[in-house]
Amino acid sequence: MTSTTTPIRWTLTLAVAAAFTIGPVGTPAGMAQAENFPERPLTMVVPAGTGGNNDRAARLMAGFLSDELGQPVQVVNRPGGGNMLGHVYFQQQPADGYTLMRTTAIPFMTINQLVQGANFEIEQFHPVNITDVGTSIVATSNDSPFESIEDVLAAIRDGQTVSVGVQPTATDFINLSLFMEALGKSTDDVRIVTYDSGGPVRNGIIGGQFDIGVVGDQGMVAQQGEFRPLMTFSETTSSVWGVPTVLEVLAEEGVEDYPYVLSGSMQGYFVHTELMDAYPERYERIVAAFEAISANEEAIEAHAGQDLGIEWLGPDASREMMLSQHEVISVPEILAQVAQD
Repeated sequence: MTSTTTPIRWTLTLAVAAAFTIGPVGTPAGMAQAENFPERPLTMVVPAGTGGNNDRAARLMAGFLSDELGQPVQVVNRPGGGNMLGHVYFQQQPADGYTLMRTTAIPFMTINQLVQGANFEIEQFHPVNITDVGTSIVATSNDSPFESIEDVLAAIRDGQTVSVGVQPTATDFINLSLFMEALGKSTDDVRIVTYDSGGPVRNGIIGGQFDIGVVGDQGMVAQQGEFRPLMTFSETTSSVWGVPTVLEVLAEEGVEDYPYVLSGSMQGYFVHTELMDAYPERYERIVAAFEAISANEEAIEAHAGQDLGIEWLGPDASREMMLSQHEVISVPEILAQVAQD
């Protein structure tokens, strides 16, 4: 959506002209700067460590974005605190369009704000495009003795120590907690092994570093065959994983009225919400660049090769979806699953 603003030619008196710095073709310097955006390199903040889904996506997108905008795009990792340190860092940067962000908005922004006490609100982050919406899955290594989710539940009931790799501030952990609660158990009945991002959990599943892992399935399709999926936290059976859903498993256990099945995560690209009013031309330029890349055949192929999303949803639909899921997670009984002491 490239800006169609036409430069206005001013007729100025000498006195008024003295109050302006005139740019090329008779336009005020501020307008010329907006039209020439960007005039220096940009930064893409990733509130997670290297190697994870967001980091890989940011580094891949940075190259295409640089070609589209005509300036280098540097990826900066700011991990820690369930993405909170990176989100705070991003909000501290000027809302001038030169700092972008690739992150997992849901559930981390919600949990940062409502559980961890971050000094920001989710509405301050404006999605340019939500590209990846994941499903939480339960999986184990190919060498694991657990052949099915029923084997896992039997081991827990027998009092065996079952270790579970998970992010403690992720939707994956909420899904796990609700599932255990529905079975009359709790996360205290397993040994939780915590990680700060999804990448280490995925690696841990494949490497057998714990008995089972609960993690978003983004980035795992390309690794099919390297691990054993056991269950999905979804309402319908996945044609990709071909394993029972949480609703099917609970129905077999005689559990009815399961309250919530949450999306694994929502990931995408963000700017400061303030940018839309402060620099509307820059905002439109950024949106247009991302939209163009989403239709670029080379970019589509490159993202598919890394099991990364690139389909264009756009700012309005992305924001609506993000805030809708934020509202669901804000329910007190869900937030209580990740409330910290």
